[in-house]
Amino acid sequence: MLDASPIRQLEAWLEQAVKAGEILKIDAKSPDLLFTYNNLARVYIDHLEEYGKAKAILESILKRNPQYVDAHLNLGVIALNQGRQDKGKLLEAVKYFQRVLELDPRHHMGHYN
Repeated sequence: MLDASPIRQLEAWLEQAVKAGEILKIDAKSPDLLFTYNNLARVYIDHLEEYGKAKAILESILKRNPQYVDAHLNLGVIALNQGRQDKGKLLEAVKYFQRVLELDPRHHMGHYN
């Protein structure tokens, strides 16, 4: 089994980076801040399988920037992962991946998924 302690350290570091950005009043639509949020969501998806936390973060990104492609992509990944138990989620995943390709027709992961 994977030792989660380094992953938890990364999670803590990314959460601190997000808080620092908010404290420093970095523009809520700043690509750097959204990138950091997105990376935190990826930790929750890929390593901790905490999809609820990841989804909340990704939805927060989309409130700030509805065209943030990677947030749509990662919501699709969550739905795809959950679709292994719930076939309705597979249709949801397809919609997210289609949105990725609408926003960026050359996005390689949009085609891959």
